[in-house]
Parts: sequence; structure tokens; C-alpha cells
Amino acid sequence: MTKNNSFSLKKWFYILITVILINIIILGLFSVISSTISNSFLNGLGNTNFPLIKNTLLVDMMHDGLRGNVTNALLLAATGGSQAEKDEVINENKEMAKKFKDYIENINKLSLNNEIRPLVKDVIPTINQYVETSAVVIQNTFANNKKVAAVEHEKFMQLFKKLEKDLDTLSDKIEKESENEILNSKNTSNNLKYLSILFMILFLSITSVFAYYISLKISKMMNQVIESLIFQSNAILQSATDINSSSQNLSSGTNQQNASLQKTSSAILQINSMIKKTSEGSEHSSLLSKKSESAVKNGEKIVFALISCIDKIKTSNKEIMAQVDHGNKKINDIIKVISDISNKTKVINDIVFQTKLLSFNASVEAARAGEHGMGFSVVAEEVGNLAKMSGDAAKDINNMLSESIDTVEKIILSTTAEVEKLFKIGDENIAESTQIANQCAIVMKDTVENVTMVNKSVLEITTATKEQEYGINEIVNAVHELEKSTQENAKISEDSAKSGVELNLKANEISEIIDYLNLMINGNTDKKAA
Repeated sequence: MTKNNSFSLKKWFYILITVILINIIILGLFSVISSTISNSFLNGLGNTNFPLIKNTLLVDMMHDGLRGNVTNALLLAATGGSQAEKDEVINENKEMAKKFKDYIENINKLSLNNEIRPLVKDVIPTINQYVETSAVVIQNTFANNKKVAAVEHEKFMQLFKKLEKDLDTLSDKIEKESENEILNSKNTSNNLKYLSILFMILFLSITSVFAYYISLKISKMMNQVIESLIFQSNAILQSATDINSSSQNLSSGTNQQNASLQKTSSAILQINSMIKKTSEGSEHSSLLSKKSESAVKNGEKIVFALISCIDKIKTSNKEIMAQVDHGNKKINDIIKVISDISNKTKVINDIVFQTKLLSFNASVEAARAGEHGMGFSVVAEEVGNLAKMSGDAAKDINNMLSESIDTVEKIILSTTAEVEKLFKIGDENIAESTQIANQCAIVMKDTVENVTMVNKSVLEITTATKEQEYGINEIVNAVHELEKSTQENAKISEDSAKSGVELNLKANEISEIIDYLNLMINGNTDKKAA
């Protein structure tokens, strides 16, 4: 039998376990990295884009609110409003101015990119001028400084238009950047999905091929060893039978020959006993080999369980990507709300323009009629109606902004909860993969223990072989004594000697088989290594 010094069962078992554990670790790490990357994109949207959109809406609202407040001041001055109403307008103007600056400062504190930050810095001075001019216009209007108020009001309207243009530019840029962030998040999720599928196919293929190769190799080698042991054991039994027949022919000799035959019979009995032990050891080795094969099959089942667990991780990653798509749809809802607010703002602009026109007509009519300006009262009534429309539109804007803010906050909370839930499911799947890997290690350990027991049986066969050698020496001595006693039994003695030599050769072959089995299991030829 040819020996293969480069292969041992223990070595290949360790390699198989190592490959499986490496695959589990790599897949687990890739799943954690994928989850971390997806979470970073969601955190970026929650920490920067949503607050940026919120504060931009509030800045736009304060921009229109200050103009409405200045318009109210002009109306109060024209209609002779009470001092309490004037004080209320002044306080509202101060409060709006403070909020205006706070909101733009909140935007400036966010982590902005190199395209949006310059726009924010450019608009801050204009906002400060706009706020200061509104206060000046209201102050001079209530102080009845009409010329100064008219000049400052003209300046105020120019700043309003300039600021409106700058805020529209900033809003468009923020909307574009938000859409880019959503697109980047979606592309990254798709790339992670394809990489996950590719890694799983690759690692599963490698593990399956390697496990199949190991199973075939072990089964083939163990079957060869068992067949050789059975064959040689039968040959030794046949040789022992031949020796027993020769000893029976010597039983008719002299008393001296009888004593020698008794020794020979005792030796043959010992050989028979040792041969039975050898046969039993071979059968036990065959049984342990079957157990090893069963343990390897259990390892294969656990590998399939590992495949199922990996599929669960894949499903979890798909759910994460679906949640990201859901978040993108919610952001589109926010953009739609912003468009509705813009339309309402246009209504306020039209009302203010008409209010201005009516105020001008009222002034002309009053100038014409003097003290009998009946038309002034009609115009004043229309101005009041338009002012009411402006107030209603402002309330609608406030309500819509509140709904927008609530919608954004609910989206953030919902998205965060869903992502945390999916991450928890991913962690449970990874823990289950780890448990399956531990089970695989236990099965492989059982297989190694069975192989160790096979090696122990081989050692028992070795001991029995040595005892057979001792019995053979006894037979040879008895044959020599018979040869001295009579020439008549020379031929029988010679036959017995030949049978003893053949038995010795068979014992040596069994020893070689045992050495090979030990080499196959432990990778060395030391019979005590197992």
C-alpha cells in the first residue's frame, strides 16, 4: 500500500473548519459594514438636510411676515389706528426680526457644503439690512414722518425683492442638494446589494466544493484501510489453521514429541485468540468509520443551515433598502408641501400690491374731495377687506408650515424606528449564524474523537500482532524439537516452519497497514501519537 505523507485527516478537518469560520466572519463583517454605511446616509439626511429645509421655510416665512407687518403699520397710520395697535405692530416686528436672525443663524451653524455656505453668508447682510429698514419704516410711519417713511419704504421694498430673489436661489440650491443626497443614498444601497449577492455566491461555492472534496477523500481512504485489514486478518487465520493441521499430524509421535506438540497447541490457541482480537478490532474500526461518515454528513447539514441563515441576512439587507426608498418618497411629500406654501405666498404678494394701489387711490380721492371725500370711505373699506384676506392667507401659511414641520419630524422618527428594527433583525441573524458555526465545530470535534478511537483500536491490533509474533517463535522452537526427535516428521516440521514464516510476513503487512492508518490520521508514523 502506497503512503501519502502530505495528507492527514486531522489536517483536512482543521482546514475545513477554518474555511467555514472565515466565510462566516467575512459575511458577518460585510453585513455590519453595509448597515453602517446605510445608517450614515440616513443620519446625514436627518442631521443636515431636514433641519436645513425646516429653517429655510421659517426664514422665508419671516421674510414675508416682516413685509406684512410694515404694510399693517402703513394701514394703521392711514386709518388712524390706536396706540395699542401700533405698539402691537412694533412688538411683532421686533419678535419677527429676532426669529428671522435666529433661523438664518441656525442654517449657518449646520454642516453645509461649499456651494450652499457662500449663499448663506451672502444673504445674512441683506437680512440684517432688511430687518433694520423695516423697523425704521414703522418708526417713521407712526411718528408721522411721511417723507422719511416713503424713502425708507422704497428702500425696504428694494431689499424685499433682492432678498426674495436670494432666498429663492438658496431654496432651489437646497432642493437640488437634497435630491442629490437621496440619489447617492439609493446608488450606494444598490451597490451594497450587488456586492452582498456576489460575496454570498462566491463563499458558498468555495465552501460547498471544499466540503464535498473532503468527504470523498475521507471515505475513500478509510474504506481502503478497512478492506486491507480484513483481507490480512483472514490470511493470518488461514495460516493458523494450516499450523493447527500440522500439529494434529504430530500428535502420534513419541512422548517427547507429545510435550512439544502440547507447546505447539498452546501457541496455536494463543494465535487464534490474537487473530480474533484482530478481527474484532477491524470490525470496531469499521463501525467507527461509519460514525465518522455520519458526523461529516451532520456537518454538511449544518453548512446548509448556514446557507439559510445567510439568506436571512440577505432579506434583512433588502428590507433596509426598501426603508430607504420609503424615506425618499416621504421627502418628496415635503417638497410638495413647500410648493403649496410658495403658491400661498404669491397670494399675499398680490394682496399687498392691490392694497398699495388702493391706498394710492384713496390718497388721490381724498385730495380731490377735500373734506367731502366720500370716495375715501369706500376705498378704505376695500383696503380693510384686502387686509383681512392678507391675514387669512398668513394663517393658512402658518398652518401649512406647522403641518410641514410635523410631517418632517414624523418621517424622521418613523425612519429611525424602522432602521433600528431592521438592524436588530440583522444582529439576530448574525447571532444565529454564530450559533450554527459553533454547532459545526462540535460536530467536527465529535468526528475527531471517533477517529481517535479508531487509532486506539489500531494500537490494540498492534499489540495483538506482537503477541502473534511471540506465538510464532514458540511454534518454531517446537518444530526444531520435533526435527531432532525424528526424521520421519521432518517434512511436517518443514511445512510448519513455512507456515510460521508466512504468518510472520502477514503480521508485518498488518504492521505496515497500521503505520499507514496512523499516518493518515495524525500525519506521522508514531504508533503512540493518537
